[in-house]
Amino acid sequence: MKNLLSVLALLIGESVIIGAFLLFGGLVLPTRVLVLDIIVSSVVYLLFVVDLLIPWISLSDPAHRQVGSLGLRWTVNCLYALLALCTIGVGIYCEWGFTLQLLIQVALLGVLAFGYLGVLSVQDKVADIQQRDAAQRQAFEERKRHF
Repeated sequence: MKNLLSVLALLIGESVIIGAFLLFGGLVLPTRVLVLDIIVSSVVYLLFVVDLLIPWISLSDPAHRQVGSLGLRWTVNCLYALLALCTIGVGIYCEWGFTLQLLIQVALLGVLAFGYLGVLSVQDKVADIQQRDAAQRQAFEERKRHF
């Protein structure tokens, strides 16, 4: 039931995004810019929906990597969302051409990818620290047994 509601919420949100762009920008924006703006808005929406629908904690992972990188992941997502949506708004207001908007959005996707590279690095560091602590705990228990 939860999965059905999640998919339903995802589809309703996507429908609202597409409907709003078609209703309010369909007559004003060139078709290519309109499609680009719908795609970028959908990517932003999906970033947050996926974070909310997928559990943050994996009980099979003793290091809890996702929790250790949660702050950075949300910072990266929020920064990308803010910049991407501001680019859409300024692009509409200033009537930027499709090519300029596409270049900016691709650059922002590069920033997002670079941010997620940092998130993966943080996850690895969290796992390393957990393994080091486990080894230290085990060594301490061994020394304690000998005395």
